[in-house]
Amino acid sequence: MNKALAELNALCLINAQDVITRLYSDSDKDIEKRYGTEEDGLNVAMKYIELAERANRIFFLGNLPTSIKISQPDKDGNRVFKVYEFADMGKEVE
Repeated sequence: MNKALAELNALCLINAQDVITRLYSDSDKDIEKRYGTEEDGLNVAMKYIELAERANRIFFLGNLPTSIKISQPDKDGNRVFKVYEFADMGKEVE
């Protein structure tokens, strides 16, 4: 059970990274064909991150990182690293 949840968590984060990478590297036409709009693509990535958080809550072996560093290509093909911050899961939302 724990291994399956860990794999789900990792798969969801990988899929989120893939979506974000495509939004940076694909043409507007490809983005429109795949997701409809860039905003819809970002919503897909966020759903994957939410699924990873849910799997992690069940897993109980550790929290999601407070941030994730993702490498993305820029227009010239050079790798650009961006850091995405996640909300602290240990805090109650008011």
